[in-house]
Amino acid sequence: MHSDIERAVSAAQSEEDIRFAFAKSIDGFISKADLSLDSGKHEYRAGKGSIDSKYGFLFIEYKNPKNNSRLNQKRNSASVKKLIEQIKSRFDALYAQDKMNKNRILGIGTDGNYLIFVKHSQKRYVISDPLPVTEVQLQRLLRSVVSIGSQGISYTATNLAHYLGTTSMDTFRLQSLDHSVLFSFRFSFCPK
Repeated sequence: MHSDIERAVSAAQSEEDIRFAFAKSIDGFISKADLSLDSGKHEYRAGKGSIDSKYGFLFIEYKNPKNNSRLNQKRNSASVKKLIEQIKSRFDALYAQDKMNKNRILGIGTDGNYLIFVKHSQKRYVISDPLPVTEVQLQRLLRSVVSIGSQGISYTATNLAHYLGTTSMDTFRLQSLDHSVLFSFRFSFCPK
């Protein structure tokens, strides 16, 4: 996935080129992992604007890496501040329109070079610094698609143990599947 994103960034003429590369990679992951998640909804109407891509409780806003909206590592730069405000407004729109619990939503902003993760917790936003797009950060994004993108409970070891029991064979199989899917994805889609 990382090499696909790098190629898309170097050839990008618009934010749509970045969206397409991410959507193709995420949809490929969902399909390869045989997950029961819907493909992303793109240009999803929310409030007075549109969310670029939405996967359940996760949404992504894309920016053009080659114009003034491109991101950098400076959290106080105009483009980063503007993107963070845009993401925060999407939380409010999803709450008002779809009655989504803000604490379950994850907003991500990217131009293909940097990623910003935004969560809402305890009536405040938790915002990451702009992080370079690396294999590790893309794996974080994919884990988020699996856990937050689903409409049900998150597929964490704690939740599996709670709902299925710690000694349940189903829990063991699901945990093994979770690890094998992520590792097989890493080696088949994310070259070193």
